[in-house]
Amino acid sequence: MHTPAEMLPPAEQPMLPSQISQRLILHGVSWATYQRLLDDFKDSHAAHFAYDRGVLGIMVLSSKPERPNRTLALLVEVLAEELNMDVQRLGSTTFTREDLNKGFVARFLFLHSE
Repeated sequence: MHTPAEMLPPAEQPMLPSQISQRLILHGVSWATYQRLLDDFKDSHAAHFAYDRGVLGIMVLSSKPERPNRTLALLVEVLAEELNMDVQRLGSTTFTREDLNKGFVARFLFLHSE
């Protein structure tokens, strides 16, 4: 189940200013460099990366949005139960498509199975 914001490319997804502590955009970055950064930071929640055809976005997120994220996740779980929908919470997930030269991190994700 996707919300309209989740269907937008990462660069167009809305983020509240209070959610981002720092943001850096770099141009001319190779896919290999993006993959190395993902590997180097795979166990860290400090930085999130978005990559779109040579443009790398690095975001250091504030801890402030964690409570609203947990509240929203709980709301989705309660709604799914009330609507008798089977959903699985996957948490933060990295999506990469080398063939499209794109990648991003979803802060939290739910999988709907029928």
